Amino acid sequence: MAKFATIHRAAGLIFVVCSFIDMRPLPYISLCLLLALAACTSPPREEIGLMSIRCVGLPAMQGWVQDHVEDETRRQTGRSVRSLPAIHPRSNGIHCLRPVCMHQAGQMAGVDMVLGGSIERLADRLLIGWRMVDLRNEDVDWFAVQDQPYLPERLETMIRASLREFLATAQQGGKLEESWAEPKPVPIEHIE
Repeated sequence: MAKFATIHRAAGLIFVVCSFIDMRPLPYISLCLLLALAACTSPPREEIGLMSIRCVGLPAMQGWVQDHVEDETRRQTGRSVRSLPAIHPRSNGIHCLRPVCMHQAGQMAGVDMVLGGSIERLADRLLIGWRMVDLRNEDVDWFAVQDQPYLPERLETMIRASLREFLATAQQGGKLEESWAEPKPVPIEHIE
């Protein structure tokens, strides 16, 4: 996407130069079209801060989950979830968090946002997952902490527990990679 945006900007600059040479309206019209196209294809400048919760199977709770993740992140870290970076122990680069919806085989089913969490109901199971991704080279590690019986009355505590465990793991530095390979179920009776 960045390459397309660069091409569009260069083409727009050429048309600006041409407009000073030839005052016909065609260069101006073309410039407007190119700028509009560039705006549509350019990646968001604040990609690390973008948040849009994906809530599969529970669409009515989508806004509630987003608000809860934001509130819980502020409570545990003192920062907005939109601005929370993480340090990867292997590359020491700035990363951001992305959610992952998992299916029963434990593989990725879809990713919808840059920072936050996602939940998915599969029959009577509820999966809550998180992932960290390096925006510069797309080096991805996975971390899923919840695979529980679906109990609506326990949803809030499950989200809180998953976020708390994810943040605690992300702060352990070199121990991070050991726990990101496989989903790690947490028994429901162990959730505070």
